[in-house]
Amino acid sequence: MNKDNTNQNPKTDKSMPKSDMTALDLASSIINNSSDTIIATNLNGEITLWNNGAVRLYGYTREEALGKNISIIYREEDLPALGERIKKVIQGKNISNAEATVIDKFKNEYTVLLSIDGVKDKKGKINQLVGLTKDITEKKQSENNLRESELKFSQAFDNSPIPVSILNLTTGKRLAVNNAFIKTFGYSKDELIDEESIYKINLAVDQKEFQLIVKKAIRDRAIFEHPFSMYSKAGEIRHTLVNATKAYDSNEDIFIFSLLDVTERKKTQKEYENAKEKAEISEIYLDNIINNIGDPVFVKDEQSKLLLVNEAFCTLLDLTKDNIIGKTLAEDILPDEQEGFLKITGRKKEIFKTSGGKYISPTLLENEMKQSRFIEQILVKCLHAY
Repeated sequence: MNKDNTNQNPKTDKSMPKSDMTALDLASSIINNSSDTIIATNLNGEITLWNNGAVRLYGYTREEALGKNISIIYREEDLPALGERIKKVIQGKNISNAEATVIDKFKNEYTVLLSIDGVKDKKGKINQLVGLTKDITEKKQSENNLRESELKFSQAFDNSPIPVSILNLTTGKRLAVNNAFIKTFGYSKDELIDEESIYKINLAVDQKEFQLIVKKAIRDRAIFEHPFSMYSKAGEIRHTLVNATKAYDSNEDIFIFSLLDVTERKKTQKEYENAKEKAEISEIYLDNIINNIGDPVFVKDEQSKLLLVNEAFCTLLDLTKDNIIGKTLAEDILPDEQEGFLKITGRKKEIFKTSGGKYISPTLLENEMKQSRFIEQILVKCLHAY
């Protein structure tokens, strides 16, 4: 808005009516006590008015600023843009709330909203410029921080390997899904976001369980690893553990749901349980076969520890299975008692002659057979030797 020019020091003008001086005193008080900076310059850019707001923001006292060029509060690279704005004002246009960067006495930078208007003399020509700046540095920083925070959240949200969905439990709308959610359940983002209502059409296998999760989330404001099964677009059931937390305080219940897909884990667990059940059945079946053999039967490992014995073997030693399994045949037996055991100390002859007149050495055959990990000791006896 263009203004009529007035004396910058009205109290020295004795011809001015008292009522006008009172009005100017009021205007001067308002200018000086404004929280915004108000600066006036002539057309050469020399500062003619410097209010208290300017003193606070820029650090120059009134005495230091008056008469100086307005360029003291601008970076050198911003002076051409300032010149263009001044030209527009002189041409009769005004600048309103243009964002600009200014500097203080100590070269600290601030972001401001700049408004510039022209002041006309009695002939209607602009001979003064009045600029008002509002410091928005903190607001701008907050906006930048918020923007950066939103960007980081967006990147973490989209790139998370865990399916994540943001739901408005008040309106029943799905607000967002990440790439892992789309990949896991096979739907496009548009299909999921355009869903009429998660309460009418949703992916839950058990609708009652879904309602329970919603109530629990609203009541507790969070959910931790709640088992939940969902359908993929192909009709496959995906088993998940649901975690949810309220996004922020608002009148609506907006929650971030993350779904830990445990489908493969459940398959592996089921396969393990089936294998374990089959092994137990096989063990029972093997026990029945071995126990029906009348002769003593036992199975040892490479350290000669007994892994399996039948009832005939237990009867022979007069011991229970619990006292035999995991032990060797000679374990816990006193040396005196071991004297009664049958031991192979050697053979009387190393070469035998068969009835056909051939000479054989059983050692070669024994050594060959002892290569098996199932044979610890062996003695080949030639019944027809003489």
